[in-house]
Amino acid sequence: MGSANGGQVLLLPFPAAQGHTNPMLQFGRRLAYHGLRPTLVTTRYVLSTTPPPGDPFRVAAISDGFDDASGMAALPDPGEYLRTLEAHGSPTLAELLASEARAGRPARVLVYDPHLPWARRVARAAGVATVAFLSQPCAVDLIYGEVCARRLALPVTPTDASGLYARGVLGVELGPDDVPPFVATPELTPAFCEQSVEQFAGLEDDDDVLVNSFTDLEPKLPQITK
Repeated sequence: MGSANGGQVLLLPFPAAQGHTNPMLQFGRRLAYHGLRPTLVTTRYVLSTTPPPGDPFRVAAISDGFDDASGMAALPDPGEYLRTLEAHGSPTLAELLASEARAGRPARVLVYDPHLPWARRVARAAGVATVAFLSQPCAVDLIYGEVCARRLALPVTPTDASGLYARGVLGVELGPDDVPPFVATPELTPAFCEQSVEQFAGLEDDDDVLVNSFTDLEPKLPQITK
């Protein structure tokens, strides 16, 4: 990404999820400091109901199918919302990439939340490099990844997490209440459980993968991610 000095970088977090959006905005500010041009991409509904982030960001819109409604709240079934988001988000993201190129602002990279795996397919079809941005702590990501790789079975228990720490897979020891709830009690939110686990399928096709963490929280992170 360093060779794209001055180029536009699109940032696509999960819509209306501040815990996913804020880390990506902080990353965007770092990109701007190094001379890149970050553009926040989110749904038309989010842009109509929340203030823009301001400098150094441009903003651009895609659709989740509920531009004039209430976004995710329009559907009580999270799984149905995710399917609708993909159905409308994919073509509107493709059009955004095309329109930016026509305007002389081609996206050099799409940094996207892997909870939206369709974004990778759209960008790569347009010839745009992709970078997955994992906004949760590395320990949480590693547990989801172990489930995705079928090295852990659902539901994940504190004993499972302790075993991962003992084997050096996790860089921090998790307490009984620290196991990610989507995989600890998958029956409560099956759509979010599936989405959280399946975000790791296909990451090998990305040009890079970024993890949001810091050494005071996970001091062994540099060793386990080598």
